[in-house]
Amino acid sequence: ERLLPKILSRLGANRVTFNPYSADQLKTIVHARLAGAGTDAAPGAKDTFEATAIEMASRKIAAVSGDARRVLELCRRGAELLEARIAARKAEEKLQSDPVAKAGGGGAGVRATKLGGAGGSLGA
Repeated sequence: ERLLPKILSRLGANRVTFNPYSADQLKTIVHARLAGAGTDAAPGAKDTFEATAIEMASRKIAAVSGDARRVLELCRRGAELLEARIAARKAEEKLQSDPVAKAGGGGAGVRATKLGGAGGSLGA
């Protein structure tokens, strides 16, 4: 690592190394985090991932690095993708159920597409 000598002298030369986690340990860490995430705001957090998904993520990360941060990041990214997919599906369902959108009618949607320029003026 590249640190300035002044900083390095304050930190000391002691280096702590952590052994990589096994797949079972990573799986336990993910389950513990999901159990802790089950709050009032997200009561079903522990049911978010299937057991096979956690198993696969734990095995893959254990084979590569054994870093718990990586398996948690992988699960977080999976949850973000799911949220985006659900939001897109809801938006599509809303568009399909909106009679104005089905008919191709004007309304605010057309005006919103005609906003332009730095001045933000409405064009006709």
